[in-house]
Amino acid sequence: MKYSSLKAVMFHRILFSSLVWLSGISLGYSTIVSAEPNRLVQQKAQEIFKMHRRAKKALLGVIKEPEIRAYFTEKDPNKRELLRQKIEQTTLNFSEFFNISEMCLIDTQGHEVTRVDHGNISHELSTEEAELPFFAPGFAAEEGVVVTSPIYTSPDSHKVVAAYVSPIYVDAKPVAILHYEHELSDFQKKLLRGLEVGQVVIAVDSEDRVIIDSRRAELSGKDVKTLRGLGVTLFTSQMFDGLNVATVTDMIDNGDPIQGYTGAYKRVNLWTIYAFQASKNL
Repeated sequence: MKYSSLKAVMFHRILFSSLVWLSGISLGYSTIVSAEPNRLVQQKAQEIFKMHRRAKKALLGVIKEPEIRAYFTEKDPNKRELLRQKIEQTTLNFSEFFNISEMCLIDTQGHEVTRVDHGNISHELSTEEAELPFFAPGFAAEEGVVVTSPIYTSPDSHKVVAAYVSPIYVDAKPVAILHYEHELSDFQKKLLRGLEVGQVVIAVDSEDRVIIDSRRAELSGKDVKTLRGLGVTLFTSQMFDGLNVATVTDMIDNGDPIQGYTGAYKRVNLWTIYAFQASKNL
């Protein structure tokens, strides 16, 4: 099959897969808010929800490819290597369609079987993936479940990323995980698109860290080493001067003004999206 044809097949298999992922999403939002931040947070939370859902459905689509499970049952080393090369091509096609930074097939020892990196097949395979935050949750997940990791700094790209990971089962046991990374900047671009004057959007992770803030451009996908070298604090719990995440959330729930803003929030997966609108009387 020609490369272009293979890509087309891969595209249709993934996009039109009948697999529907719904678990792992927790939605909720404050009801004591004015209309504008409520509308904005609904819009932005839905955009992030769609990104998560699309990513997870796509990953499950790749896992359905027969060569992945066949690799772990094949005994002949030559045939096994051919299967490994097919997996490389499959994941490469996937990474090109979905513009992801890295995708790896990892065995139970934490060794990479295959890896594609920014549109290229990499032969520099890590043996230390078991140390990363997606490894244990990935192997603990049930078949057909996709786990989203907390954000972390990729040891390869030095960018802040979120990983999607799902186990590969053979004979009712997980034999590997397939994972890929989305740079945090991908989510930041989505949240910041179309904001008007006086609007602020913030994303907070499960540890109450501000991971995206429309007022802080440096949180987007710059090299973390460079930022730390400049003394930039990447993530804090402060949303406004003297107000941390918990305090701001309580103020929204109570309908209190927040330093000249009204706000709303909505939970999406492991994150909470906040939207703020400057008060018109300022």
